[in-house]
Amino acid sequence: MAILDGDSDQFETSADNSPLGYPELGLGLNNQKYALYALFEKAYLQHRDVVLPNMASFDATNGTHQKIEFSKIYSVEKLKNFAEAFGVTILDQPPIETENGWHSFIAGTSTLGWRALKGAGGLDEFTCQFFRNLEPHVTQTDVFKKLTKAVYAQSKISVVSQLRIEKDWLDVAKVYGEHYPEKRNDYALTFYDIMLKTTQSLDVVGRQIYVVCDEANLPVPKEEIRATTLKKFGVFLVWKSDFLSAEELAGLSLLELSILDFEMAVRAPTFIGTSISTFSNLACFEAFCRTGKPTTEHYVYNCPGEGLLRRYDFGVGGSVEAISDKFNYRIPLTPDSLEDCLWPAKLTAHFSFKGDFVSETNAVPGTRRGHLVCGVPGSKTTTIQGFSLDCLEENLFEVEYRARLGDGSWSDWAPNGSYVGSRGEHREIFGFSVRLKGKLALSYEAVCIGSFAGREGLIQTKGEAGCFSEGGEPLEAMQIVFRTIIPNWP
Repeated sequence: MAILDGDSDQFETSADNSPLGYPELGLGLNNQKYALYALFEKAYLQHRDVVLPNMASFDATNGTHQKIEFSKIYSVEKLKNFAEAFGVTILDQPPIETENGWHSFIAGTSTLGWRALKGAGGLDEFTCQFFRNLEPHVTQTDVFKKLTKAVYAQSKISVVSQLRIEKDWLDVAKVYGEHYPEKRNDYALTFYDIMLKTTQSLDVVGRQIYVVCDEANLPVPKEEIRATTLKKFGVFLVWKSDFLSAEELAGLSLLELSILDFEMAVRAPTFIGTSISTFSNLACFEAFCRTGKPTTEHYVYNCPGEGLLRRYDFGVGGSVEAISDKFNYRIPLTPDSLEDCLWPAKLTAHFSFKGDFVSETNAVPGTRRGHLVCGVPGSKTTTIQGFSLDCLEENLFEVEYRARLGDGSWSDWAPNGSYVGSRGEHREIFGFSVRLKGKLALSYEAVCIGSFAGREGLIQTKGEAGCFSEGGEPLEAMQIVFRTIIPNWP
């Protein structure tokens, strides 16, 4: 899948400057958040104001919902600060209906998908900042503080698992299985299936796991689930109702109970869920947005095989192939150094069987947001056919680069923003070279790190020397680092 760059085409520029809003969306918590995100992004791209919708407290046992004023669930002040920073005004008036909430939900899942795949390079942009600033009031309550303390500090629980086995989910699984029988098992996993996969992958025997789910909508009593799991797997399951009193739980709406579970999942050192649940996907993405670090201990159970699958998709969701694709994580080929220059830049590499892949550092000079790295060592068949390098801050630095071609020759030196190599012609490149120009070249240098298909280990060179393998293997992963020149004193 090609990782696109630029603004979403979901929301075309509009001459209409009327405010945007919808009344409420009678869906679960995270579906509502996707819709709200799409509403704000449309306002941002079209330079329009927003009217906050009501939130819906959805009862999955009967499909009904109660509307709750937005300000009773989330901090309006914090969201206003975010909106103003991006040029969006939140109007203080009752909900309006210019948008279809369901359509906003669909647009939100689509747009968030490819925006999230920008990884660390997008941490300070609109999407990540929206979710960073969507702060629920319940997290400031004594009830939530009691729960987090009991689970994480006192019980030392480190694993949280979503058991998406509720009655409403079973209904969805049945319908889905009838239309897509080959994917029936993605939906129809039982708690036994989930715990079997969990114990195959993680060291949880003899430990407790905190479960997030709609307790009132379970197909069997939680005590039966707990007893079976303890007997068969040696794992003791606990729910929020094991730590909070009936009075404390009764004082919260169904929406707030969902938020409790969600916030526990975001804070979990290890989280297990399913990539076809908006709960699991947003828990992964929001943990990344809030901490600034990729969530390396999030897993899904809707996957082939006996165990869990580690996710590398920042919570985008979708197919098993997509969530397990390490390309998206942009794992550095070389460790960070104190001499590294944190300059805003963008590296675009064109891969065989994938297309263009973009990796960015942050647009704010001096901040550690992402690396100029594309590709994964050991890919072998997914090789690089060409690349371009862009300085995102005008006149910050001058750079030239070139590619090593199949006949052993080098392309001409190309300036910032130009493309070297080929696209869609099945012609790989076999190395690359980058050099700084002008005054900065007196104090700084480019370091090129490459991984080559079929060759073990990395090759690292400086400046215009050229990073390539003497064995003639094609380039499968590349990283560019700008560093201070260290004197080579005798």
